[in-house]
Amino acid sequence: RRAAWKAINETAETKYMHTPGGNQMKTITSQILLLALLSASSQAEGQATPDTTFNLSLLARGEMWAVFNRAVTTAEDGQNKGIYLNEKAGQGVAWLPSFEIGDGVIEVDVKGRNEPGRSFVGIAFHGVNAENYEAVYLRPFNFRSESEESRSHSVQYVLVPSHEWRRLRTEHPGQYEAAIASPPAPDAWVHLRLELDGPTVRVFIDRASEPALVIDRISAVGKGWIGLWVGHGSDGIFANLKVSPR
Repeated sequence: RRAAWKAINETAETKYMHTPGGNQMKTITSQILLLALLSASSQAEGQATPDTTFNLSLLARGEMWAVFNRAVTTAEDGQNKGIYLNEKAGQGVAWLPSFEIGDGVIEVDVKGRNEPGRSFVGIAFHGVNAENYEAVYLRPFNFRSESEESRSHSVQYVLVPSHEWRRLRTEHPGQYEAAIASPPAPDAWVHLRLELDGPTVRVFIDRASEPALVIDRISAVGKGWIGLWVGHGSDGIFANLKVSPR
């Protein structure tokens, strides 16, 4: 198993090749197949559900996790010790493919930046493979924007790759994104909590009693991987990941 994890982490980064005309052609490595095989192997072995609190430092050491399109290093910021996903073109996810969740709670502390259009941090869940999953993420630069419209884009749900934010905003305005009633500072640590309850996802910010966003899921997938997610051109810091299946 350890050898399989090593192979995954050595091939996990998506590479971008530039043609003379400037177009990007993405070459997906073989880690998707490896992840699927390893996940199936874990289920076949009948392993017990892991502890619900995960040591994110293992991610930086290349154990347990498989990283897609990002590099990972350890990070310490204030009282939080966790991991840093670097800035890069395309979306990036640090997956935990040996652990799946259907209904339950996922929570993590995240930290983005107050840079418009360059900070997107959140949680991926119900992953089928490295490029098919649901996610809820934050746009910290919108938290306290002077524009009401911008504030309404602070929290976002997406289904990758079929229902990204642009399509959802066009076809279902105001349904899959929302403002935060008591917004934190854009460059502060934020506690992000997802409650997965059948077709419903509730998103809570900083231990608020009321959800900032409640959506009906688009995907019919009932169970899948979890991951730490950053958007196109974004980096992010993550700490204190807890998962409580139901």
